[in-house]
Amino acid sequence: MRILLKILLLVWASSASASERPLSDEDVYTCAAEFKDEDALPGVYVDLEVADSRWDASCFVDVAQLGSTRRLIVDLRDEAAFNQLHIPGALNMPAHLVKRKPFLRGRSVLLVDDGRGHKQTQAVCLALREVGVEALVLQGGLRRWHDQGHELTGSAAALADLDQLDAKTLIESFNFNAWLLVDVTASGKYAQEIRVADDLLRREAVFHRPYDGNGRRFVARLQQWVKTLKPRPGTAAPLTLVLADETGRAYGEIKKALLNTSLAVDVLFVTGGMTALADYRQSHALMWARLDNPPMRRGCNG
Repeated sequence: MRILLKILLLVWASSASASERPLSDEDVYTCAAEFKDEDALPGVYVDLEVADSRWDASCFVDVAQLGSTRRLIVDLRDEAAFNQLHIPGALNMPAHLVKRKPFLRGRSVLLVDDGRGHKQTQAVCLALREVGVEALVLQGGLRRWHDQGHELTGSAAALADLDQLDAKTLIESFNFNAWLLVDVTASGKYAQEIRVADDLLRREAVFHRPYDGNGRRFVARLQQWVKTLKPRPGTAAPLTLVLADETGRAYGEIKKALLNTSLAVDVLFVTGGMTALADYRQSHALMWARLDNPPMRRGCNG
């Protein structure tokens, strides 16, 4: 009886100890089939394959520099985005499949994206070059293509959104690109908060330039300010201003004024404004808090 009791105690202790340790890789893969979507924080994971990349100017070409060379245009966006708007004659191919296509070898390929980051597109460009493909990335993507007067096929709504940038892409691509985040709210409190507390964005690349509702006056002041800016040392990426108001609803007059003004830099607008950016930063912080304090072990059957 005592022997049986000892065995039961050992089994209980073993199961209790296992339940108190963090999940290991083995546990995660074993229980993967039971992983639920609500257990994850959507939209805050960075592609680790390109997370440490730096801008490689040799990959990029401006529309005006394409010349007469015939190139196969490969659009790396997902099928839904491609169907909404694309360059006529372009081939739609997801980024993760491009390197596996043998017919690309020995050809001149122009890689196209939406122009809102280029981080993954550059990674594809470098990977293709390793297997003998003469690859280049269209700098500025579809946005630059359209701005230079070239044709795009698709919906007017998708065309109007080319200069919009969501918070997720902003955070993931900010340090890769020469982007300057400009808080255009009256108070500038969001820029101040980021400078004090944020470790996702370069503090020296966050500014406050208040917008008073007069688009022409604001853009004129912006134009003068841009002339004083200098590229960040060590980067070959073109300078881009990323404007953000409180909620993303006050960009109309600014966009109208920009149509009649020649700025020396590109301009993007944060969808949802500083509020959306703050929400994303909070989600990102929550994700890392969960990684620092992993959940207790749970069996595959509960």
